[in-house]
Amino acid sequence: MKSIVALLAYFAVGMGMFQLHNAWGALLGFHIVIVVSLLWVRPNIPIAILFKSTNIKWILLSVLLCGSSGLGLHFLWAYFGSATDLPAQIESLGLTPATWPGFIASFCAGQPIT
Repeated sequence: MKSIVALLAYFAVGMGMFQLHNAWGALLGFHIVIVVSLLWVRPNIPIAILFKSTNIKWILLSVLLCGSSGLGLHFLWAYFGSATDLPAQIESLGLTPATWPGFIASFCAGQPIT
């Protein structure tokens, strides 16, 4: 049973995006499943360890890598294809110009932890 725990994160993202049509639900579901899975698979691991690192180089690398993923997506967009009306499609997922900064901050802050 523990071997399929990793697949639950993908299931949570799929549910958020395709069932709920909500990017926030997908992001929140992903993080909840990762934390719950970690607690289930490794119940004796202290939660504080997720927020500590003794190597500043790994922290900076994580921040740069996660922060630059959007820029990489921008340059690879031609390979992924484009939607006919991308702004409308993004808004249908619950992301508006007012919510983008919070979503980006949440994504960048949460990804290195999970």
